Amino acid sequence: MERKIEFWNKKETGLTREERRTKLRELMMRSESGRALLEKEAADAVKSEKEKSEFRSYTPSETTRKKKIDRESEKRSKISDCLLNMCNNKMLPMDASIFDAEGNDILERSGINTGFGLHIPLESRYLGAKTIPIASFIDKYNKAIRNRLVLTRLGAEFIHVTGRSVIPTYSGSTTTWEGENVSAGNGKGTFSKKELTPKRITTKLTVSRQLIAQNGNVDDFIASDLAEAVAEAVEGAVLGKHEHTDTKPDGFFTGGGYITGTATLSSLFEMEEKVKNNGMPMAYCLNPTLERIFKSIERGKGTVIYAGACDDYPYIATDAVPSVDIDTSDAGYGIIFGRWSDLVIAQWGAIEILINPYTAAINNEMEFIVNAYFDFTFRSESFAVAALK
Repeated sequence: MERKIEFWNKKETGLTREERRTKLRELMMRSESGRALLEKEAADAVKSEKEKSEFRSYTPSETTRKKKIDRESEKRSKISDCLLNMCNNKMLPMDASIFDAEGNDILERSGINTGFGLHIPLESRYLGAKTIPIASFIDKYNKAIRNRLVLTRLGAEFIHVTGRSVIPTYSGSTTTWEGENVSAGNGKGTFSKKELTPKRITTKLTVSRQLIAQNGNVDDFIASDLAEAVAEAVEGAVLGKHEHTDTKPDGFFTGGGYITGTATLSSLFEMEEKVKNNGMPMAYCLNPTLERIFKSIERGKGTVIYAGACDDYPYIATDAVPSVDIDTSDAGYGIIFGRWSDLVIAQWGAIEILINPYTAAINNEMEFIVNAYFDFTFRSESFAVAALK
């Protein structure tokens, strides 16, 4: 039958398409095989039309749409995927490369030389996309470090910066009362500035290769562990007593100049008098040993530290506040009182993760070097620092 149709098509070349189609049907109706082909064609046409109609009227359920979104999300790369690729000497996944390029650009614009690794921007135009795992990781890291930092709970400002950053300061205007015909005095204040420069905080993150290779999401663990390590280093620097260096910002106890003496209520009054009270919230931050001492000192019907307050001011006790030398033969415990909103902590807007696949390989682990860049500054007149015993 097919040979007949092919021969007929070659023969009847002078007809229009519709005429040829009609004659072809007439020819096919003359044989049993031709009629079978026409019946099959008609059945297929009816089935196709029915399927098209059902497709047009189909509306996917909410569950079906959610499953589709979840499947698309699974295809996108997690931080753990990137770390595993780096360890296996493979290229970063395509979607991760977009974030890496953005983070690398932020660090280079800040004058920071970057290495071969993963550069994660802490602020990105993609952060609103909750279905992108790397964006979700960044959001969790940012929230974790803010929640973990004792300093932000006290009221310190935590900001992301890029490039050269300058914090302006102003001494404040002076206003006076004068007689009706007396010239007004020059009450203008003076402007100055404090420049922030990126200083590297480095931490080592060791992760089991088996944990990284699992299908489970370990990104939350990595974000939390990384934020914990970075926050501990930042607090140790801000509240520290280390010597001045060009690679680490000066802490509250760097260089001395703090009040020394015995832990009494009068010593707290002395600290409070040194800080100008402009109505903004103020609080104490002290060493836990000093907290226990003040809890044993009576004050009225209670103690100096009572009902969650130190001399009626909020306070936080943390081991990050060190013990400090009072003199060559004695040491006290650090305590800081002040207006913590005048402390600014700046993080340059990306973290860098470099791979070291060899050192811990004998334990089936991967070692990552994490570099973050911080600096901070504070108004010295807004704080009183002491070492008490």
